[in-house]
Amino acid sequence: MKRSHHGTASYPPERTLELNRWLKNYSASQGYGFLDYFSAMSDGEGFVKRCLSEDGLHPTPAGYLVMARVAQAGIDSALAS
Repeated sequence: MKRSHHGTASYPPERTLELNRWLKNYSASQGYGFLDYFSAMSDGEGFVKRCLSEDGLHPTPAGYLVMARVAQAGIDSALAS
């Protein structure tokens, strides 16, 4: 039985993991930066941590804080280049 995680049962985590890998690899191959929100917010099973999203899709204030930190790190890295 597939695990259902607050509203994400229709989109299996394997697809999310695959898409995230593709985006990361494509960005690298094109010389683009990549903000990996997924890894920062994932519970390790391909779902968004419950403390960062009430419905598995939309961030809570805590989720936006995590995203802001990832974005700031990307901005800092781009400016240092």
